[in-house]
Amino acid sequence: MKDRIVQTAVKLVIEPIFERNFTTTAMGFRPDGVAKCTGEVDRLLLDAGMSM
Repeated sequence: MKDRIVQTAVKLVIEPIFERNFTTTAMGFRPDGVAKCTGEVDRLLLDAGMSM
């Protein structure tokens, strides 16, 4: 139980710090399962003529 409390406390402290450093297209490791959105972003970039 104590480990879980410490993990949650550390997450609450460091997550906002790392979140500021991620680009808006870095979705793969974000909470709430937004990795599924990366395919949509890739499609939009390809449609705009950008390469991967």
